[in-house]
Amino acid sequence: MDPRAQTRLGAFIRDTRSGKGHTQAEVEEALGIDKRGYISKLESGVIQRPTDKMLRLLAGYCETEFDTIKAMCETAAQARSVLKMACGYSLWNAPLICAAGEGLLPGVQISSFYRRSEGGTISSDKLRASNLDWIAPYSAAEKQDFSSLVPLAAADVGRLIYRGDVDIVAMPGNLLREGYLKDRLTCVGTVVDTVSGCSLVYPKTSDFADELAGLPNLGTAKLGELLLKTKDAKGKKRVRLAAQELTIAAEYIAQACQAHPGKLDTHDVLWHSPAADLAEQGFKQLAKACQKKEEAELLGVITWEPLATWLCQRTGHDVLKTIPLHFVHADELTEPRHLTYEIAISDKRIGEPAPLRKELYHALAEIMGVAADMAKLLNEQDGSDALMGWLAGFYRFKDPGTPESADEQAIKLTKKSIARILYSVRWNVVPQMGVGPQV
Repeated sequence: MDPRAQTRLGAFIRDTRSGKGHTQAEVEEALGIDKRGYISKLESGVIQRPTDKMLRLLAGYCETEFDTIKAMCETAAQARSVLKMACGYSLWNAPLICAAGEGLLPGVQISSFYRRSEGGTISSDKLRASNLDWIAPYSAAEKQDFSSLVPLAAADVGRLIYRGDVDIVAMPGNLLREGYLKDRLTCVGTVVDTVSGCSLVYPKTSDFADELAGLPNLGTAKLGELLLKTKDAKGKKRVRLAAQELTIAAEYIAQACQAHPGKLDTHDVLWHSPAADLAEQGFKQLAKACQKKEEAELLGVITWEPLATWLCQRTGHDVLKTIPLHFVHADELTEPRHLTYEIAISDKRIGEPAPLRKELYHALAEIMGVAADMAKLLNEQDGSDALMGWLAGFYRFKDPGTPESADEQAIKLTKKSIARILYSVRWNVVPQMGVGPQV
């Protein structure tokens, strides 16, 4: 074991236990810990950040103050530099989420959620690292409740790294090369590279449902035709498609409109819907909000997994349908456009002095190596039931409070959704660091 991986807390627990002549199992029994092996993982550094509830129990066992024992929750390496990573809430980053859940990246704090303020959700311009809820290993005695947290949108992630609140991000590749993030971030690796990734979720009773029947996918050119035909049929009535701001979902709508210049305008079709709304509301609620805010009929929602599945679950699979989206139509002989989900780091971190840069390089190597292992596991559908059950809760395929009998169904749904994505983790050469990936 790397000696830097052991926390001061782990060493303190081990020394206290040895001084009292207790075994690890005896400590677990005394503290009422059901998971066997928890103390072993704590002492070895596999579990780095126990919950406050667990820290209070440990403080009582070690006969010390809570604040004293909480201050021990960091490694020697982390005391110098803890890498903070924000990921947009999407199944595309599942390999990174799995790594965090397994406790395989102790030197990296990863988050896809933030905690609500007293006023509810927080706007991107006011969101800070202190609002983020960092992922704890699922082996922790006290489970994290993700249901009360707010998912991070791509816009949230971009603004967090722009302001320096986090060091690393995972987000759609198109955002790294456009707008205010351009020339500020360096891509260090790719998690997904695909020609698809989003789906159109629409009511079965919609005006264009019959035209979509039987199509394997929907290209942007065809989407533009359907929008134009629907707008003409509606006359003066306004229509909208919902998508998150600054995402590839919104870009699908933009390109569909560009195919019909002068007839379709993105601003007259696109309705920016926050990630929190897509995560927590059904289609009927979204349609009412669209009517109230835009005075327009909501035709459908363009989004990705797990949001597409959530929307169908909350509204009813008998009400909604989904169809995969592509930037070209299946019948067109055009080279398809690739969509990427990438890991990027702030250029400010790359510009640090050589010793710190070398340490950063090794940290990035560990992130990409572990992500590759987790990607292989997900592609082969080889995750343990414990991991997949936790992942089902993280991605809300299983609502909190449902009986344990629902776990099996939630795991099946999680695996089915993951199977739609091919994870292809690869590491880019970063010339600025003076090093490249080890082949």
